[in-house]
Amino acid sequence: MTKRPFAILAVFALICLVGLPAWAISKRGSPSAAVEPIAGTDTTAQQLFQTNCGACHTLGAAGTDGVVAPNLDVLLATGPESKSVVDTNCIRVLSAINNGLSGRMPAGILQGDDAKLVANFVARNVAYVNPASTSTTTGGSSSSTSVSPSQVKCTTGPSAAAPSPAPKPKPKPAPKPPSGAASTVNVSADPSGALAFQQTSLSAQAGKVTIDFTNASPVAHNVTVAETSGKVLGATKTFTGGKASTSVDLKSGTYTFYCSVPGHEQAGMKGTLTVK
Repeated sequence: MTKRPFAILAVFALICLVGLPAWAISKRGSPSAAVEPIAGTDTTAQQLFQTNCGACHTLGAAGTDGVVAPNLDVLLATGPESKSVVDTNCIRVLSAINNGLSGRMPAGILQGDDAKLVANFVARNVAYVNPASTSTTTGGSSSSTSVSPSQVKCTTGPSAAAPSPAPKPKPKPAPKPPSGAASTVNVSADPSGALAFQQTSLSAQAGKVTIDFTNASPVAHNVTVAETSGKVLGATKTFTGGKASTSVDLKSGTYTFYCSVPGHEQAGMKGTLTVK
């Protein structure tokens, strides 16, 4: 029996295993692909999305590749672009921002005009299948969308707007405990951009406790210290790409630390501080 059929099958299998995946990657891009070109007027909306949504969602126009929430290029871009499709997607995104999604996404992560700006940006810039060929150029950047920001009708109606979350109480100094040795604890944010601290349990001695916070994540965070009742005792500044510290006087007991940026604590960015 000739060996030629087996050789042909081997070549075919090699093409399927290597050639087709390589072709698919070249068509869809890789997780480290460059940010898709956008109109210059969308820069602010792009930055808001990157800071508040990019850790969870993938969106080519924002250059984000979050993995814990749906890929918006896949979820929303199910067909060709048209004004009615863009309007529908804008309303859908704005409703999710305002009202949250059944505990999977906190309500009010963006507010007012910022929420509308991001919803408009996402609806016009997801990777639509067979997008319109018309392109616009502003400030040297181009956008594949044929629907301008002013043309989008994006309103969820008065009943859909979520109430603004109650502001966190301003930090007040706790009563000074009996004098004790000062101690320092180190906390760091997940550098990948996930909404999490790398430490969920800390311990310190009673007295002056200094919290050194390192945030190498692309998402802005802070560390806030509170009693179990919710009373805030101190907090670092909110920032990204650096370090900050805060000191609080603590008695023996159990305290919580968390990131007070809207939605981050609810996503699991918190831990326990035990003072002995």
